Amino acid sequence: MSDEIIIDDYQLLNHISTGSSTQVWEATDKGGGERRYAMKVMLPEALAESEQRAVLKHEAKLAERFDHPNLVRVYKCVVSKKRAYILMDYFRAPNLKVQIQSDLVSVQARFSRLVEQLCHVLGYLHGLGWVHRDIKPDNILFNRASEVRLIDFSLTTRAAGAVAKMIGAKEKIIQGTRTYIPPEAILKKPITPQSDIYSLGITLFEVLTGDPPFRGSSPDDLLRKHLVEQPGEPSSFNPNITPEMDRMILKMLSKTPAKRHKDTHELLAEFRNLKPFKEDVIEVDRRHKQAQAERYKTTLDKAGRLDSRADHERQQFLKANPDLAKEMEEKKKAPAKPTVTAAASKPAAAKGAAAPAPAKAVSAPVAQPVRPQQPAAQQPAVQQQPARSAAPQSPMPAQPMPQQPMPMPPGYPPNPYGYPGYAPQHPYPVAGYPGGAPYPQPGYPKPAAPYPSGQPQGYPPQHMPPGQPAGYPAAPYGAAPYGSQIRMPTPGPVPAGPGPQQPLSQAAVAAQQQLLQQLMGGGGPATAAPPQPTRAQAGQKAPQSGTGQNLPLMDQLPPVK
Repeated sequence: MSDEIIIDDYQLLNHISTGSSTQVWEATDKGGGERRYAMKVMLPEALAESEQRAVLKHEAKLAERFDHPNLVRVYKCVVSKKRAYILMDYFRAPNLKVQIQSDLVSVQARFSRLVEQLCHVLGYLHGLGWVHRDIKPDNILFNRASEVRLIDFSLTTRAAGAVAKMIGAKEKIIQGTRTYIPPEAILKKPITPQSDIYSLGITLFEVLTGDPPFRGSSPDDLLRKHLVEQPGEPSSFNPNITPEMDRMILKMLSKTPAKRHKDTHELLAEFRNLKPFKEDVIEVDRRHKQAQAERYKTTLDKAGRLDSRADHERQQFLKANPDLAKEMEEKKKAPAKPTVTAAASKPAAAKGAAAPAPAKAVSAPVAQPVRPQQPAAQQPAVQQQPARSAAPQSPMPAQPMPQQPMPMPPGYPPNPYGYPGYAPQHPYPVAGYPGGAPYPQPGYPKPAAPYPSGQPQGYPPQHMPPGQPAGYPAAPYGAAPYGSQIRMPTPGPVPAGPGPQQPLSQAAVAAQQQLLQQLMGGGGPATAAPPQPTRAQAGQKAPQSGTGQNLPLMDQLPPVK
């Protein structure tokens, strides 16, 4: 086929990844073999540089020397003027960086297996006297079976010996990836196995939280943070991480190599004695997704519409219930009830007459007639209770209602003291008794006119006690002076009808009639009332005749036994 890519005896099938100077392809034997390889091919631009060709040879030479289950086996390395490539085993798995970005929870669920295998392979390299120098998620392959492969030995170098550490020999250039580079590499100090432990700590921090501990606004700012800034605890980004795991990661990220773990064997021993997560990662993720699903179901956009997930679930429910869907559709198509306005309910104006200004339209159902709205100029600001002296709005009924107090004529104070009809057993509260209210009670009509005799029938006559202010009706004998608190004696049973009344003197009757005329607008000066007997005098028995005259008042009678 014309689109086939053939390099020597191998056919390239699928592109896997691209680096700064190389590409990785899935390859097979030319002619359609079943075996799969991973071919690392150098790009034409890098092939023209001798340094890049030397790096490829160095990587292939070290890979052929190493033999470990967590390392990729290398078969051959070809470097020529036309092409340069390394042929190795094909390990079908994405790198750890891709999985962190796409499925972090799955990686965290297999975190223990990841740490153990990385410690094993690094311990193997360190035991041979080599330092990888480029530990990062991009160079770690991790499949679903929790198998790890460490790749890319282009920066692998010999560990600094005791002599180099003693004399403080410096590296020629800075090598490594800035996000994962150790502080000693930035300072060009000797590289030791603790340098790989620092890069491994950055990698594990990213697996635990989803992000590396340091981010800079520029490459130089990122390098400065590796030198001077202390990393935060992983649990501050992921609350499910235990404090023991925090201490282990922070120890791996110490700025000084001597404060880190001595080697990967010590690191692995510490890791096996701790629990990285407080709860199962899968269970925590399940609860999180369930909470998100519940939130999405009730989420509305700015227009008040359901989000796509909730709308999809609603459509599925209506599809499973066609009767309900049909009923909802009929409700949508049903016409809305017509409405009328207040202006439309007014009768049409007569021809030739000036039409009044239209009132504000108020929509109302057809079944309920709308009362025309009163113009704003005629509406009172605050509706108040009419005064007692105002004209009655409705005529008084001929007979009072059962158990209803007799209305008072205008000009009399509420509840003339001593009226038998205002006993405490009356069903309506009145003034002068506990719990009473001013008379008249709201809702009862006012009398149309005063009684002809000037006072209600069946009540004893009233007398003005000494010291009463002019213009006010008198209180009965034995009542408290005007303005004091009224304390009525507990009356006994009321007789069926009014008893004989005590006659008044002619002067008292004349004063009372003159006072009534003045209150009703008749005019004339008010005369002072004659002196009345005191409470002690009132308590004395009045002389009685055989005809039943000069009897005491109702409140002075002894209770009936």
